[in-house]
Amino acid sequence: MQGGLVSPEGAAQSQPEAAFAAEVTTTTAPTQSVPATPLGGGLPITTSEGPKLFSSPNAGGGSVGRAGVDAATAHRPEQIPELLETIDLYPPRDPLMYTDFDKKYPPDRHGEEAQPNARVWRVYRDRVNELDDDLIQGWNSTLDVLLIFAGLFSAVATAFIIEAAKQLQHDYTQYTAVGVFAVLAALNGTVPAPASLPDFSRIPTTTRSRWINGLWFASLTFALFDALLAILVKQWLVEYASRMRQPTGDGRQWARRHAAFREGLSKWHLGVVISSLAVLLHVALFLFLFGLLVFLFDLDHSICVAGAIFTGFTASFYLAATLAPLWYGDCPFMTPLLAHARGV
Repeated sequence: MQGGLVSPEGAAQSQPEAAFAAEVTTTTAPTQSVPATPLGGGLPITTSEGPKLFSSPNAGGGSVGRAGVDAATAHRPEQIPELLETIDLYPPRDPLMYTDFDKKYPPDRHGEEAQPNARVWRVYRDRVNELDDDLIQGWNSTLDVLLIFAGLFSAVATAFIIEAAKQLQHDYTQYTAVGVFAVLAALNGTVPAPASLPDFSRIPTTTRSRWINGLWFASLTFALFDALLAILVKQWLVEYASRMRQPTGDGRQWARRHAAFREGLSKWHLGVVISSLAVLLHVALFLFLFGLLVFLFDLDHSICVAGAIFTGFTASFYLAATLAPLWYGDCPFMTPLLAHARGV
């Protein structure tokens, strides 16, 4: 006999054995005894007063916990709510058992895991701040390199443009030569006067000079436009970072605001804009090289051929390195713009 229930085997027991079993069933457990097993209905709990043994109303045993709660009191339904109020479901742990994560982000109380200032929002804020810092730092590094290259390239291109632009202007030295010749013809009758003066109303330009100036001016325009966009993007990133530093009422509100602004970066394709800045500089560089070939063609054909070979090799390598990741998945020559193109 156990817990007040008689098994079929127990019915065949002798009278002495039955009496002994009844005595064990009705005997109160000692104060330091082990809590009753689930068959006996005992449930070890922790209260604000220390460990206790809680027996359910349906349990047959008369076990008493360490705190001295008798079976009659434990079996009363009206006593259960009062006892449950003293139960500490989450007793404080030993400080030595806390991990570094728990020390940095103390656990929330039971039922407060989704409150506005819960631990999950603090963890989310620190984590996304690290990701944003890495992203913005990478973008700023790229923009700094582009600005330096755009400045140096613009200075070099401007020096060549100053020389090439003279081909689109009037030759004022020719004005002086014609004027001196006319004066000498008037003073010295032996010098014949020119039959006709050149027409200075039209600029004597050639198709080659137009190509040179057109390519170089376009190259300089792309470089300056690239520098302008780079400055604007850096300002946009500063504004985004300042928005994230603005205080909010609670952690959950900050998380919602961050999610909205972070979604805006993807919605407005800011990453694509930054990747396109490098492409603009690449275009400006090749426009300048093509214009340089046309410029060298008038000076010396041998130098022009050497420049054409170098320019062709550079263009071929650029195209091969840019398009190689489309056919080889393990190719490390992936650029951000090509990654966006593959994603589309």
